[in-house]
Amino acid sequence: VTMTLVTLGIVQGREWGWSSAGVVAALAAGGVFTVVFLWRCALHPEPILPLELFRVRTFTVAVAATFVFNVATGSVLLAWVLFLGDVWEYDTLATGLLLLPGPVVVATTAPFIGRLADRIGYRPLAVPGGLLFAAGLAQFAFTIGPDREIWTVWMPTQLLVGLGFAFVLRVMSAATVADVAPSQLSVATATNQSIRQLAGAIGVALVVAVIGNPTDAEALTVFDRVWWRLASFGAATAVLSLALAPRRGTLAQVPDARG
Repeated sequence: VTMTLVTLGIVQGREWGWSSAGVVAALAAGGVFTVVFLWRCALHPEPILPLELFRVRTFTVAVAATFVFNVATGSVLLAWVLFLGDVWEYDTLATGLLLLPGPVVVATTAPFIGRLADRIGYRPLAVPGGLLFAAGLAQFAFTIGPDREIWTVWMPTQLLVGLGFAFVLRVMSAATVADVAPSQLSVATATNQSIRQLAGAIGVALVVAVIGNPTDAEALTVFDRVWWRLASFGAATAVLSLALAPRRGTLAQVPDARG
């Protein structure tokens, strides 16, 4: 219910007006249902989300950073698809092929990043990962234009974004469960996945709200705003990641709820 209401308020903000009764009511109700959910988790003997997990700093920081980062990653592919189709006027097949390098970078580098994180810790990888992601999107804002500059602009910046994505995704997935009790591993993992889904939905809603229905003359300016907004989430992820433990296992685990 919270996800539906918040997404509705963001998507319809441009059309209904950000101060309209519908948007304000949707966002406010989403906030109320969030409080109800947390209140229920605090009182229930077997809650779907044990709130004592948030006593573990690594878990809390990783969940917060995951949310912020996935607002951007959940929407960047949509923004790229819309840009390639609406501004550079590529067909569906060409758009799909041009989006392939980013996921390939993630798939090929994530295993190595995971092993490296086990050796040097999460913070030294998550911070530069967020900055790489932000730098790639800022590069889009600075350099991308109406001409199809595939090899000089599109590919290098997409690879940079993909590398930053691989760093943060792999590190946050591991950091979420690093210091929790063994009995809480499944719920910690599920929480991480749920946060990613919620953030992705909000990210898509934000992109839709920012882009709207621009004219051809406005398209580049509108997409520049999108790139900068997404870059800001990458930078915020880097800042949040500074609070991660320098090395795995340096923080106390949450007590096992079952004693």
